[in-house]
Amino acid sequence: MPDAAYEAAVAQLDADLAGLVERRRHAGPAPAVEVDPRELAIRLTELWDDLTVIEKRNLLRPLIHRVRILKPARQGKGVWRDRVDVIPAWGPAAG
Repeated sequence: MPDAAYEAAVAQLDADLAGLVERRRHAGPAPAVEVDPRELAIRLTELWDDLTVIEKRNLLRPLIHRVRILKPARQGKGVWRDRVDVIPAWGPAAG
């Protein structure tokens, strides 16, 4: 790559970065979006097989208030189901 082309590319990237920094400085916070968790859950089940892991995680985040891991009550296969307590966003927030 010729030096002139490299320097022009660096100058363009620096200008782009400066513009983005300025836009960010003047930008306000994004407005909060209310999500009906039940509607989201229904839609999620329809799309589940076509979603990536990241998309699933982002869709599940507003549905789940907390996940608690409990001490095992028994030994054996399937014990993890007894240890995971998922508290939904629309339910009472248990402490």
